[in-house]
Amino acid sequence: MNKRKAISEFVDIPDRGLVWLCVVSVAFAAGVFAGALAAPGGAEGGAQFIEAYLEGLSAGGVPGLLPLLFELSAFHIAVFLCGFSMLGVVLAPGLSFVRGFSIAYSLAMFVRLYAFSGAVAAYMLFGVCTIVSVPLFFMLAVQSLSASVELMGGAFGRGGPLRPGAYGRVYFIRFLIAMLILSLLALAQRCIIASGVIDLPAYIQTR
Repeated sequence: MNKRKAISEFVDIPDRGLVWLCVVSVAFAAGVFAGALAAPGGAEGGAQFIEAYLEGLSAGGVPGLLPLLFELSAFHIAVFLCGFSMLGVVLAPGLSFVRGFSIAYSLAMFVRLYAFSGAVAAYMLFGVCTIVSVPLFFMLAVQSLSASVELMGGAFGRGGPLRPGAYGRVYFIRFLIAMLILSLLALAQRCIIASGVIDLPAYIQTR
């Protein structure tokens, strides 16, 4: 019975959760669209960044676990903290936009520089991690946006106490589970890079 209750709490959608999910999704989709459009215009700067990144990896510079974890979890930590401020009403959708932009821009630049082989390299380097990390980001963004709206409602609206579930145990459990999964993803990504399964010098030479 306790297990069922814990699972029910974990998957429970906050008040107006579907509305906040739509807000986050629209902001993310707008970022993806903007990132795909921006890639051709920023081709030179993006090309230099990606080439420097690939050259560093091909030289044997396998990233450490902590830098990879930070790269994967920075947006998740930021959007989680947004929930403790009324500014999260603006920052959570804003971070969703930036996250979508960064993913689309990176993928578009890989494809622009290296065509199909670039798409394969991008998928191996961060594609699998992104497929898993984006739903985790959405989960944290929705609960943070909901909590921020609660704060704003308490300050300017109804003036009553916060809804009991706004910062309940599940709010923090979701974050800890997300961080655990992201840690495993960072470890897997480091193993993929260290294994040399991607022929990085070949991608650089075909530029």
